Amino acid sequence: MAADVLATSHDGIYIAVQCKHTRTGRNVGAATMYEVNDTAVPEHGAGVALVVTNGGFTKSALSFATRHEIRTVGRDDLAKWADGPLTLAHIPGKVNAGY
Repeated sequence: MAADVLATSHDGIYIAVQCKHTRTGRNVGAATMYEVNDTAVPEHGAGVALVVTNGGFTKSALSFATRHEIRTVGRDDLAKWADGPLTLAHIPGKVNAGY
């Protein structure tokens, strides 16, 4: 149901994460964002929907993600997250009210 990881942050926010592995030079498309949007809150009750990839995102995927407050982590941010300086608080987007 479009969530590879379900987690709770240290401050109690429930997070649904969709992970996408891509070939070099490939981008995650809008279809992934549609799936995540349809399941993160209604199926999983997540306060944050997050899509993480080792690649990038198409313009339409980023546009949809912005409109629906889905947080995105692409290749560059993934490296920062792995090294420690990037946290969920630094990833743009809002926490859904009530979760």
